[in-house]
Amino acid sequence: DAGPLVSQLDEFRELLIGINNDLDYSTAEFTRVQVHDEREQSAFAAQHGGELAAALAALSARWDAIRHDSEDGYGAMLSALSRVKADLQRQAREGSMAMLSLDRDLTALAHRVRTCAEDTEEELGYQNDASEWTVRGSEDFLVDVEEDKRHVAAGEVRRVAAAHKDAAGRRMAYYSETFGGLAAWIEQTREEQGERIYQMHGRVKQVDTHCGINHGLEPGGAHRRGRAGSGGASQPSTSRGGSVDEEEGDGRSWQDGNGGASYTPSARYR
Repeated sequence: DAGPLVSQLDEFRELLIGINNDLDYSTAEFTRVQVHDEREQSAFAAQHGGELAAALAALSARWDAIRHDSEDGYGAMLSALSRVKADLQRQAREGSMAMLSLDRDLTALAHRVRTCAEDTEEELGYQNDASEWTVRGSEDFLVDVEEDKRHVAAGEVRRVAAAHKDAAGRRMAYYSETFGGLAAWIEQTREEQGERIYQMHGRVKQVDTHCGINHGLEPGGAHRRGRAGSGGASQPSTSRGGSVDEEEGDGRSWQDGNGGASYTPSARYR
């Protein structure tokens, strides 16, 4: 059956016809746009051609000026570099000549440096030896000082002992003189006070007798008091308003300096 195929071919033919029509329209539009563009280019060239020519002329002139300036600057720079190169070569020659002239001084300086190092090492060894000598001398000196200290101490001990011995005699003489006078004064005072005590003993005895106090001693050294003939019934009062207290005897007695009267205390007034 060729019917479907024929219908498909018809559809394809119609499609091709549509495509051809579109291509024809596109070709016509392209041609129209091309013509319009050429017209615009011609109009732009006619309108701005003078400006472009003037810009190109100015740019060319500027380029020529820059090129001339660059050539002049480059020449000046070459001249300056030549002068700098000449100066550097001259300074190099002068430096070389100065170094050559100072070579002898540098050689002598190096020799002096080596000699100084050797002398320094030798001097350092000598100073180390001198330090050791000083240390040994100090040790010997300390030993001698200790020995001298012992000798000085022994001498000072002897001197101090001699001074003590010499001062002992003078001190004993002074003490004898001083304490001898003091002993005489004590003896004189003892005699005077003994006389006073003896007189006081007499007065006390009179007061005791007046007050009726019995001075008899019982066996054992005890003292008794009481009114004479009253049997000791009451304690008497003295004219001074005091009372006589009983006191146990302690065996102490007094004797005057002349070996005469003696006194043993029996009572005291309070």
